[in-house]
Amino acid sequence: MRRFRRQRARADFACPAPRHRGLCVLEIVAAQPTTKSAEALETAVVVQGTFSEKELHDVRTSHPGRYVTLDDNVLVLWPGGQIS
Repeated sequence: MRRFRRQRARADFACPAPRHRGLCVLEIVAAQPTTKSAEALETAVVVQGTFSEKELHDVRTSHPGRYVTLDDNVLVLWPGGQIS
């Protein structure tokens, strides 16, 4: 399990999803100043902070076949599913 706070998230967070389309938007979202923490467990990711609907859409687009949710200030990339 990896856990990063704001300062480390900017430099060290790496998306644990084995493969996905193009640039990892999740890594960009984790590096924003509005992100409080990013935690990865296997291929699941929990990111806490303030996110827009566009960022949610962009994360979903970069991780096709994965279930991505945004509840209040918690964005979750759920494990499993078809990974393209």
